[in-house]
Amino acid sequence: MKTKSSHSAENGFSPVRSVDEPDVESLNKIIGSATNFFKQSSLNDFCDGVISHIATLYGLHKEDIICAKLGSLFDRRESNIRFCGVAGKNDNLFNHSLNQLSDPHVEKLLEDAFTLKHEILLENESVLYFISTDFQMALYVRAHLTREDSLYRTLQYFLSSISSGYISIVEVIHLRSTAYNDQLTHLPNRNDFIKLLNNPDYSTSSDGLHVVLVDINHFSDINDGLGQDVGDLLLKAISKRLRASFHETVKLARIGADVFGFLGPAKYLLPNQISDKFVAPFRAGQYALPVRISMGLCKIESEFDNGLNIIKRCNIALNLAKKKAGLNYRWYNSELESHTAWRLEHIRKLSIAYEQRKLQVWYQPQLDFKSRRIVGVEALLRWPDGHGCFIAPDIFVPLAEYSGLIVDMGYWVLRESLTAIKRLRQQGINDIRIGVNVSIMQLRNSDFVEQVKDMLTEYDIEPTRLELEITENILMDEPQIVIESLHLLRNFGVQIAIDDFGTGFSSMSYLQKMPLNRLKIDRSFLKSCSHAHPSILAETVITLAQKLNLKTIAEGVEREEQAEYIESLGCDEVQGFLYAKPLRFNELSNTLQMQLNNDSHDTKLSS
Repeated sequence: MKTKSSHSAENGFSPVRSVDEPDVESLNKIIGSATNFFKQSSLNDFCDGVISHIATLYGLHKEDIICAKLGSLFDRRESNIRFCGVAGKNDNLFNHSLNQLSDPHVEKLLEDAFTLKHEILLENESVLYFISTDFQMALYVRAHLTREDSLYRTLQYFLSSISSGYISIVEVIHLRSTAYNDQLTHLPNRNDFIKLLNNPDYSTSSDGLHVVLVDINHFSDINDGLGQDVGDLLLKAISKRLRASFHETVKLARIGADVFGFLGPAKYLLPNQISDKFVAPFRAGQYALPVRISMGLCKIESEFDNGLNIIKRCNIALNLAKKKAGLNYRWYNSELESHTAWRLEHIRKLSIAYEQRKLQVWYQPQLDFKSRRIVGVEALLRWPDGHGCFIAPDIFVPLAEYSGLIVDMGYWVLRESLTAIKRLRQQGINDIRIGVNVSIMQLRNSDFVEQVKDMLTEYDIEPTRLELEITENILMDEPQIVIESLHLLRNFGVQIAIDDFGTGFSSMSYLQKMPLNRLKIDRSFLKSCSHAHPSILAETVITLAQKLNLKTIAEGVEREEQAEYIESLGCDEVQGFLYAKPLRFNELSNTLQMQLNNDSHDTKLSS
């Protein structure tokens, strides 16, 4: 196909000109520059750079070169020819359809190249053609070319480079999308949120900016119980509602599996304003799911604040909000960060102490009021500080629970306790029960019941010699799991006690479902009680236990008046410094041996 072209400056193109052969140095510049073009982050910038370079090098106008593309890496079904390389006065045509070009002749030449899938070389103009697996490209040049020209070969190479560069740029765009956008909700992700925090727009608020992290409580239960598909639908529903609910100056992101981040003017991001968005259930497929949240909030104090540090501060507040009953949010303050640093340091020390077996198990005797004999002991974990004192359990037990160490430590205490029972039995002491505290994290383990059974079998201990103590508040967290596990253990013969009874929030309905043997009356009910100063709470607990046919044991008894009063109410057993402090195993063994000897002596006298 050979035609003559008669374009004039009126239709946007310069008159036809011949092109001189480039020298070797110029060719090298062209070929070497392709790599630099690949680094452009914008498709438009990339192609504009290519065209500008060609035009400058060969004395052409930018409008003399037009590159078009058929097909798309974004959408394989794309059937329109679109401009992917335009410059100068045509720059506004980028990514527009070919029919937007004001020159029908050039439009027709490009269409013909795509139809023929071949280059078109005319007397005064040329169209080069390139095809890849994903798209086709055609490059119009207002210049005469022959296959023998070095310019022809150079432009062919450049067209190939443009194609490769286009693929590279699309990959960059995809990688950037993956790096900065959440693929499920299409919200900005954590990386993009950090970028926003690094450069917040203070002009949006005269009252300062708030940053909020919102955690979906028990989201894993939804995934586990209803399936991940439902969980994904829930996250989409939440993001959709949040997008529609806040002022346009509030920036929203998904920064974790079940955590959303907010950045915006203080007046739009107050705790009650966010909580209100979660009052109504969310539709996730066939389910209408109620959602409860926890929030950590902080203020951006300075334009020099770092995004990572801001998120860290919000996380500190969020973690405390998740652990605090009642209020579902916490504001960050510097004291929280100091406490966090203290906590992490002590968790590190506790972990080392556990690994190096520096923790100890002591045993506090429990006496029967009627016989005044030791009938049981409670295993108590001790952490020596290395200076002759001990770190209080009120300090290190919460640290163990927070870090998850409590599970391994709990099993270790149980093994130590069963070892103690076995050693006592070898000494002829067969009637002692041992109480071991159990945490909710242990009860959550699916194999906890089997672990306890296996240990009892391994140590050849009668299940009735083991009493597992749980706190009342455990029933507030997944009560069904707790109750089912305890029923299995009780059926096996293990005894069950509630520790510090009366200080928690369990309901009577839960109490009646629990397979209990014993209620332990909290020391706070007995602190100042006596016949002269009766304790209504202690009396109520004992009466309740008697109605439920449960045994009772009073904790923390230190005075004779306390003991006399509590015994008069019908309490069965007692534990406290009045009778015995916690003992090392050897001390306990000696004490029980003396009791055994006294029992034998009394038997001989009675006979």
